[in-house]
Amino acid sequence: MAPKECLLKVSLLLIMTALSGCTVSSTSQGGPPTAGVPATCQQDQSVVGCIAGAKGYSCSGTDSPDESNSALSCSEGTPSSGGPSLYCCVDTSSVPGCAADSSVVGCTGASIGFSCTGSLEPQQSDSSLVCSSGTPSGSATLFCCATYTPSTGTCKQDTAVQGCMGSSIGFSCTGSDTPTQVNSSLACSQGTSVGGGTQYCCDTGGSTAPPMMMMTTPTTPTCIADLMVMCTSPASGYSCVGAATPMQSDATLTCGQGMLEADKTTLAYCCNAAAAPACAADPSVTGCPGVATGYTCTGGANPMTSTLLCGAAMAGPSGAMSYCCTTN
Repeated sequence: MAPKECLLKVSLLLIMTALSGCTVSSTSQGGPPTAGVPATCQQDQSVVGCIAGAKGYSCSGTDSPDESNSALSCSEGTPSSGGPSLYCCVDTSSVPGCAADSSVVGCTGASIGFSCTGSLEPQQSDSSLVCSSGTPSGSATLFCCATYTPSTGTCKQDTAVQGCMGSSIGFSCTGSDTPTQVNSSLACSQGTSVGGGTQYCCDTGGSTAPPMMMMTTPTTPTCIADLMVMCTSPASGYSCVGAATPMQSDATLTCGQGMLEADKTTLAYCCNAAAAPACAADPSVTGCPGVATGYTCTGGANPMTSTLLCGAAMAGPSGAMSYCCTTN
């Protein structure tokens, strides 16, 4: 093709594009796509915890970066001192079977909640994510994830670390490395020496503080999973200051009474994952009169319905409550 003919065709193409009103969308190199992000949201490199393939955004009003861009999955908006809400977003168009889920308990700050189907996990398709153990929820499994660069330092995600419950993630490190050196939004336990390395439980929410911060700011109510708190299995230890309790940040926990630690400002708790409220007919319940049927309930549930009338609760096995009920 002659140069003059080529130039003419290119010029015509540019004119036709302008007349058609077409716009060109783009994708930022090394990060989530920016097309479709509301005009009230701007990329913000100052958002703490957005590393690896994640991008930070600040948004005014009620808009969020992912509300009109299905390729983005974002954290819950965190209000900043200046007014805009801050988000951390990743491109999950290549993470099959998982979708962002803001209902995941304890998944706040720069962390992102996911709901996945089957045996899928977010980090299987995106190596820049580290995630909590999956929590079953109906037909889905819930995860809380943070962005992470595994090649930085010696800390690696370790699912074998015991005691990392709820939204917490286990890490194993060598030397003096800690997970917070890679992602400063993580809040980690003091660390336990195991087999030449150190294990940590880190909260992805960023709403809790490491034990060393607790001792310097004891008036700030905070809780953190703490492997140094010795609990009888399967319970896990937590350290809290102020009026905070582990149940306030993770409603799935049931905890014993707080015990004052050596620093005189911290309370230690032993907690178990609470069983989902449930009731079931129980033939072992004795003393029910006439045609009444025995029921046993856990988690504070009550069997009474519009067609089932029940008597007073009676203490059952392992903290459960038993009832005698008749149909209406």
